Amino acid sequence: FQYPGDWVEQTSSLQLDSIGGDQWLEEFNFVPSTQAHAIASSQDYNSFVVVDVVQGASGYNIVRQEQLGGESFDVNKNMTINHYPVVYTEQTVIDSKVDTYIISNQGIAVIFSFTERTGPKSEGKAEKLAYPNGYDRSAYLTSVSQMVDSVKFLSTAVQGGSLPGTENQ
Repeated sequence: FQYPGDWVEQTSSLQLDSIGGDQWLEEFNFVPSTQAHAIASSQDYNSFVVVDVVQGASGYNIVRQEQLGGESFDVNKNMTINHYPVVYTEQTVIDSKVDTYIISNQGIAVIFSFTERTGPKSEGKAEKLAYPNGYDRSAYLTSVSQMVDSVKFLSTAVQGGSLPGTENQ
């Protein structure tokens, strides 16, 4: 995948692990270079875009994990990007909105998570955090869409047109 030239990759703090047998291989964090310093030094660190690469992605385990995280959770499983099956999820947690794209091919999934907006933080902690009034990053949706649309796998076989594990959901 490609990311905009005026964005930078930041170090991930993820402890690589597995969920339901799916092994997290890598995680990348991307942010516009104009925002990189403020976000990296924030006590309330939240990347613009988190990209995970997962092996053995059954789809079901990843989507189930996403479902557990949201108060309101919508799934669109009838998408493709570059002929690869995609599951798009939109979570609303309190005042926050997180968009996730899970693109899969031959047992590998690339997962893009974009925290589009978040509301004010809980009382008592707000004065310590960099985003006490929340934020709205919807102006970056075009850049995120371009990143997602750029995904290409080295092997191009698609497994039946559906994300493995989601055919019967």
